[in-house]
Amino acid sequence: VDPVVAAAQPTTAETHRELLLDGHRLNEPTYDTIGAVSDFITDVDLIERVEVIRGPGSALYGSNAFIAVINVITRKAADFHGLEASAEAGSFSTYKARASYGRVFDNGLSILLSGTISDSQGPMSHYYKEFDSKETNHGLAQGLDGDRYYSGLATIQYKDFTLQAGHIWRWKDVPTAPYETVFNGSSMYTNDERTYARLSYSHTFGTETTVRADLHWDRYSHSGDYPYDGTDITPSGILLNRDIAIGEWWGLDLQVSQRLFQKHLLTAGAEYRSNYELQITNFYFDPQTFDYNLHTDFETYGLFVQDEWMISDKWSVNLGVRYDV
Repeated sequence: VDPVVAAAQPTTAETHRELLLDGHRLNEPTYDTIGAVSDFITDVDLIERVEVIRGPGSALYGSNAFIAVINVITRKAADFHGLEASAEAGSFSTYKARASYGRVFDNGLSILLSGTISDSQGPMSHYYKEFDSKETNHGLAQGLDGDRYYSGLATIQYKDFTLQAGHIWRWKDVPTAPYETVFNGSSMYTNDERTYARLSYSHTFGTETTVRADLHWDRYSHSGDYPYDGTDITPSGILLNRDIAIGEWWGLDLQVSQRLFQKHLLTAGAEYRSNYELQITNFYFDPQTFDYNLHTDFETYGLFVQDEWMISDKWSVNLGVRYDV
């Protein structure tokens, strides 16, 4: 792989692993990516712990869970004592501020609200030996590594019900001139935005049976501008290409877990997902020409069952089957 191209890939992680936030699936349906760096949907200060289930987990979580399932657990309202605020400053003109509020009321209702804003200009210049020539500024990309975002998270819990919503907007300048674009061009960027809302129910009947249900809505959008050499095409000498991806979907999940014979945990469930808007578009400005402009939608249904058998304190066996259509 060309190291210049590899360095310019978006910081969203690829497929074969499932990323969850409080049990909510974050993989989006256009490129099946997950925001894993500054485009992660919640502030790292809100993370209580990260659970990693290694190995295939496709029966319960779908085909993405081939390598591992990662579940990020956020802090609860009880972890806060009213208002909490933080501010940070660092090199490369980096600034970040967060404000969070958590409260548990006498009737059991709990509320957590949090918002974060961050801005970083990045290093003033990057040197790339692959572009070390007079025509490409001797390999120096100047002022092209900015990273800025804002995010928010709201969680309301009452008894067995949880209402949660999250949002992230992130803009990243790209200094590495991927895909044979103009090196040291000022218009190279990617922009990602993710939003979700979910209503979930979880209740344990006695000590052996747990029922979970989740209704959710999600939206993901991505855009990027890529400047190409257009000396013979446009008066400005720059032929600008734009990449767009949009996904909107909603779903309903149901899961029942039953403890059997002390050593077995039997889990069965069903999932429905409606990807009602999927768009992937790529075109050039001046003159406007489209490489592709795809619009589609589809639905998925899934049924699954899995038995987790605890052989000993150190060993377990998982046997599961899943059917998707």
